[in-house]
Amino acid sequence: MKWENKPQISEYHPFKTEYEELCMMSRDELLKAIKIHIDDYFEIKSKRKNQEVSQMSDFIMEKWHENSIETFYWKFINKETKVTEE
Repeated sequence: MKWENKPQISEYHPFKTEYEELCMMSRDELLKAIKIHIDDYFEIKSKRKNQEVSQMSDFIMEKWHENSIETFYWKFINKETKVTEE
């Protein structure tokens, strides 16, 4: 499996290492990561509802958890950017 249209990740990306790891995952590994991220995402959301003041770290983690879904879309669904089977 070759991903010719893999995104270039900026050196300044706050989650560069983690995002590159997502990009290297197989379909099954990425689906497992998405499940974990969805569970964590809703845990953070429910925690935020109980707080009077939102934490910046929670906001950042919410955004990070969205990356696994976005990566799956670009790698396996989008016709122009998905991986090619060899």
